[in-house]
Amino acid sequence: MAKTNIGKRHGLRRFGNKPPLRASLIEEARMVKYKITATKNHNMVATHYDLEVQAGGAELIAGCSVFIDGKDVIEEPAANNTRFFGTVYTKVNGDKDVQVGFSVTSNTNFSASGDDTLRAGHPFDDATFQN
Repeated sequence: MAKTNIGKRHGLRRFGNKPPLRASLIEEARMVKYKITATKNHNMVATHYDLEVQAGGAELIAGCSVFIDGKDVIEEPAANNTRFFGTVYTKVNGDKDVQVGFSVTSNTNFSASGDDTLRAGHPFDDATFQN
């Protein structure tokens, strides 16, 4: 099949039978970009979070929660922001497994969540969630 370019003026390209690239770029632009890192250092967990949506669009961050041992450590509301970031420190028992979880939502249909464990017996451990 011959390689064809359609809609070049608008950034649309079609190669063979593949759909235009623009559709996937629009979908990607509508979601919340996030990176959340929980780093254990003996009896302390440092949680870094950075969320962002494309400025100028209709999508806004609706919520962000990070749970360390079942407690939401982010006290500030993330609602109605295009960018939300910060660092929180939490004391933990370094001799026990520490459960880490997160939840991110937007005012559209985007949502993401996940969990991990910072292991007991390891003075240094980390968990990272990102898209």
